[in-house]
Amino acid sequence: MNATNSASGAEPLNSEPHYIPFPLTTRICPSCSSMKLSGIQVGKVFFFTFSAEDSLDPRSRCNLCQLFQALYTAHIENDYRHTVDPPDSKARKTTRSHLIRVEIMSITSRQMGQIVDIFVEDTWYANGMKRQLCFRDPYHSPSKSSMKKRDPEREAYDADHGLLSAQWADLALAKTWIRECIQDHTDCGSLVSSEPTSGLHPSTRFIDVRLWRLVKLEEIILRSPIQYIALSYVWGREYQLKTTMETLKAFSRRLPRSIAGEDGSRRLPRTIYDAMVVTRALGYRFLWVDALCIIQDSSADLGIQLAQMDVIYGLAIITIVARGSASSDSGLHGVSSPRNRINQSDTEVMINRGLELSLWNVLGEDEEYQETRGELADRRFYIWRGWTFQEQILSTRNLEFNPTRMLFRCGRDYSQQETGYPAVASRDMRDPNHFRHAIRQFQRFRANPELKVGLASHQIMTKDMLAARWDTIRENYSTRSFTSSADRRNAILGTAKVLHDVIGDVDSGGHMRSRLHGELLWYLNTEPSGNPPPLMTFPRDPAPEGILPSWSWLNLWPLSWPAMIQPLHETIIRFASDAEFGKDTRLEIEGVVLDMKLRSVNEDDTERMNLLAYLDGTVSNLTLRMDSPDLKEDTVVTCIPMAKAIFNGYGGKRDYWYFKLTPVTATSEWVLRLSQNMLLMTLTAGSNQKDKRK
Repeated sequence: MNATNSASGAEPLNSEPHYIPFPLTTRICPSCSSMKLSGIQVGKVFFFTFSAEDSLDPRSRCNLCQLFQALYTAHIENDYRHTVDPPDSKARKTTRSHLIRVEIMSITSRQMGQIVDIFVEDTWYANGMKRQLCFRDPYHSPSKSSMKKRDPEREAYDADHGLLSAQWADLALAKTWIRECIQDHTDCGSLVSSEPTSGLHPSTRFIDVRLWRLVKLEEIILRSPIQYIALSYVWGREYQLKTTMETLKAFSRRLPRSIAGEDGSRRLPRTIYDAMVVTRALGYRFLWVDALCIIQDSSADLGIQLAQMDVIYGLAIITIVARGSASSDSGLHGVSSPRNRINQSDTEVMINRGLELSLWNVLGEDEEYQETRGELADRRFYIWRGWTFQEQILSTRNLEFNPTRMLFRCGRDYSQQETGYPAVASRDMRDPNHFRHAIRQFQRFRANPELKVGLASHQIMTKDMLAARWDTIRENYSTRSFTSSADRRNAILGTAKVLHDVIGDVDSGGHMRSRLHGELLWYLNTEPSGNPPPLMTFPRDPAPEGILPSWSWLNLWPLSWPAMIQPLHETIIRFASDAEFGKDTRLEIEGVVLDMKLRSVNEDDTERMNLLAYLDGTVSNLTLRMDSPDLKEDTVVTCIPMAKAIFNGYGGKRDYWYFKLTPVTATSEWVLRLSQNMLLMTLTAGSNQKDKRK
């Protein structure tokens, strides 16, 4: 392959972890190797060879030519993924040979090098796109240590333009972040107050990464409380090594050493193996992994361990997060496999001793964007899985391994990233990390009321504000997926326990018992909001019948709550008993009831609205949006006024009267017992009309 330019236009545990300061690329064609930093000028045009995958062994191709071909093909395969119109593939063939044309559009000089805006297009087809590169002299670039201090100007630039790519995770830097947080961040404490030795059940197991086996807490003899790391990852549907009653004895002697699984033998999934490598590299001995540290076919052990998820993740020194993964074999990006590869092409290229090229902001946007609108917008991936939700909330510190970079999150309002400068923490109230920060704020103000002095009311986290955020974060949870939807309650037991300890009236199902009017006003919403909204489909997802009470928010997903709720206190809602939440938990609602009949049905693109009439046939101005299966016309329903609410719909803010409905069984009753027979429906009144008979 030739490139022409035109002036006209898995390692063993006893070795060090992967970290390569500069790429070791040597496959550069003669034309590309002649490039110089001084030759990168606005208006200059370069042509790179476009070779079909089957025409040449990729291992022998020029890495720079391969990179620009990969940029172009990734643009066609990924950037058009969610567009309505297909890419313009009209042939034009402006050159004899099939080439990739790259034009330098603008150059910005920064400390780390020249940030270059380029336009990449195929000379045979009309599909082009813009990208950013960083050209620099690898031996005259700033070190990572010089980039650790916060610089507002540079942070603002990074926020707008992205970060330099890096193939391998800098675990030495991660070790520094953890040490500094433990030593200097007095406000980064755990959400739970106990110590591991006293807070964890004696039967809790860990992986000893030195002895390569499972050990029980009660078997570990230490002079100080145990320090351990937890793993948060996705199991996936392919392969998962599990501890069972059959394998427990063997795993307590030795875990599988191999990740290959030769001859049908058991093997360690890549993500767990990588986490063990990282644990040892960070200087720790014990690792907690759910699949191996819980006996998966023991209901007794499952009950003990699920009940202490808040303690397990809250007391871990740090949680390793396999973000961007879709299975236990995805591995940790940057540990066992290089990051920032596009179509198997390196995104760092050492062109010659005086010139290195790196992609600037490889995926075009941050992780959140990719998870809602890009390559990771798929419910198989980490951020869309149900079990990872509370693991993000409960962890004291997170070390995220993403497809493009490694991030460190703690209790501060910014996150550390290995290439670039600290980034401002997410302000999205649907982000589990933001919710953890809100809990910490509430705990801080409650413990030290003097901190409120001089602050505006919106800067002080109150119980009402935290409750509102709990509603919002539950909307996020309802968009996540489970292999079995029966796990919805189990997967938030730890979070519910923390909230109960913090604000006092949250049960094991996450219901706020002192705010039952609001608890019942959730509604089915298959188009969740966001900024930007996710370009994904969220089908109606009911829990298996008989698993949960139908009035519970855990019963039907995805859902939303109104933005503001004004309860009607004349209607009294209470639990039928003080027993812990379960499938048979019943509510009693006492208030005025109104019998109505279903009349005509109006269908639109988003929901099915049913018009209601009084029993004498007079049509009302009330409409019924049903979350449950459709009822037949003329069905009589009993309506109970609950609250007045406001939410942001397609037409802006509108006033709604909310009711819960149940089929008429005894219309003379003033107290309705709602349990598994309750229909999940929402009754709304027109925004500009008043019903005189209400």
